[in-house]
Amino acid sequence: MGMDTYYHPTGKASTKQAIKEIWDQLTNSSPGTPSIVQVAQGRTLMIDRQAKNVAEVEFSDMCETPKGSTDYMALAKNFHTIIIRSVP
Repeated sequence: MGMDTYYHPTGKASTKQAIKEIWDQLTNSSPGTPSIVQVAQGRTLMIDRQAKNVAEVEFSDMCETPKGSTDYMALAKNFHTIIIRSVP
C-alpha cells in the first residue's frame, strides 16, 4: 500500500496521527475491539485492539514479557498486519 513502516518518536502527536491513519486505511476506520488469541497448551494473548485481521498492541506487552515462538506464530496466523506502539 506504500505506507511507511516506522514512525519516531513514538510519543509525538504526528506519530500517533500517522498510526491512526494507517489503522483507518487498513480497517476502513473501524474502532476495533479487544481480542484474545488462543496459543498452544491453553495459553492466550490479549490483543489491545483488532479489526479486519489487523492487530494493534503495545511493544511492552509483546516483547518485554515471556513469549515463545508459538505466541508469535499465533499472531501471524490470526493477523495479516500488526501495529506495534511505543517501541523504545
